[in-house]
Amino acid sequence: MKKFCKFIFMLIPAWICLAGCVTSPFGFILGVDDILLSANFPRRAEYQLPPGAKVAVIPFQDTFNDGTVVGEVADWMVDNFFAMLQGDISNFFGGERGSIVHRITKRVSQEIEEDPNLVLINKKNADQADYLIGGGITSFDTYIDREKKDNRKYCTKGVFVSIRYQLVDVKTKEIVYTEERYIDRQDTREGSVPHTIAVVSDDIDMLAKQIVDITRPHEVKVTERIYLVETKNKDFKTACKLAKKSENRRKAQELFAKVYADEGIYQAGYNSAVLLFLNRDFEKAMEEMQAIEEKFHTKEAQKALKRIQEEIEYQQKPVQETSLDSTYCAEF
Repeated sequence: MKKFCKFIFMLIPAWICLAGCVTSPFGFILGVDDILLSANFPRRAEYQLPPGAKVAVIPFQDTFNDGTVVGEVADWMVDNFFAMLQGDISNFFGGERGSIVHRITKRVSQEIEEDPNLVLINKKNADQADYLIGGGITSFDTYIDREKKDNRKYCTKGVFVSIRYQLVDVKTKEIVYTEERYIDRQDTREGSVPHTIAVVSDDIDMLAKQIVDITRPHEVKVTERIYLVETKNKDFKTACKLAKKSENRRKAQELFAKVYADEGIYQAGYNSAVLLFLNRDFEKAMEEMQAIEEKFHTKEAQKALKRIQEEIEYQQKPVQETSLDSTYCAEF
């Protein structure tokens, strides 16, 4: 028994050591093997509206009928929006789908109303509208899972909803922008089943902002990881500390690059490329990450390389290029 106790006490320093090692075999449990960093990237308007543009929001529908749109012209939307604005919105919606489209209609209207460069049109001055924003649900599904744990009952509700939206020029009846996005979210609570709208309300609010963002310059938040490693290299440790503050990331990147050049540590090279990306030095980030991927062939490097390439392609896209069939899906 004494020998066993002695063995346990001998292990304690080892466990303490492991707890301080950022890439120990237990790093995935301790959650200390990476650092999340973010930066705001500027985005131009996908379809720039003139200052003071008057925009009406057609109540989003619980279904989206492609039959209302012929080619690139939205006759139905333009011809009927006045009548729809005159109606009581509460009469349009019901059930789970209804709660979703009611919220997105309300939030899109609020986003326009709060934008100093846009004018929200309502039923009192509907005939003055220059543009319409509207849309509907193209796909919807929910599921409920129940489980009992520690004599407590838990309910998980999952919600999947795909929403298509359009920006229409009233004068020409042209659909100047169209896009489809989806929300895939779940929420777990003790006891009762969460309401559908409670599960996706934050995502809907974000979507409402993104819908109005197509008409104005804005910023998007980009988040990346830098990876830590057990090393005695002081420059690596210093770089990790510096990287946490955006104003110090240039120096951190230089230190990571130096460590990689001196010792060939994968994490140092990867981190250097990521910091170049967050600092918007995209071409150099691409060059470094490509070299890392070719040498180490990691999934992280492959995915980062794709993100950098997508950003470069966006930067190279001509200003004011508007696709009338720009539908794609993006998870929130």
